Amino acid sequence: MNSVDLTPMPMRKITPEVTPQATPQVLAVLKAARTASSREELQKAVDLKDRRHFRKAYLDSLLSAGWLEMMIPDKPRSPKQSYRTTDLGRKVLDQWRGRK
Repeated sequence: MNSVDLTPMPMRKITPEVTPQATPQVLAVLKAARTASSREELQKAVDLKDRRHFRKAYLDSLLSAGWLEMMIPDKPRSPKQSYRTTDLGRKVLDQWRGRK
């Protein structure tokens, strides 16, 4: 007879992948990043003053979703870091333009 292990497995917290919504602010960041742009330049595109809020609300989400990419990925904290819109981000922009 085969035995079955009935030891309870620890619960894992399941978090959904967060995909950014194509809000006017997100679209402004994607448009600004069509050419490599610094965080400051992208932040100005959405007229935000708080660097931490911009990073948390926009930059990190867009990077995680693959809509933006770092130009120096092995040095994320480099003062020379810049970002640009990926092919996927360009598709989002194109789809949005098609809905206008």
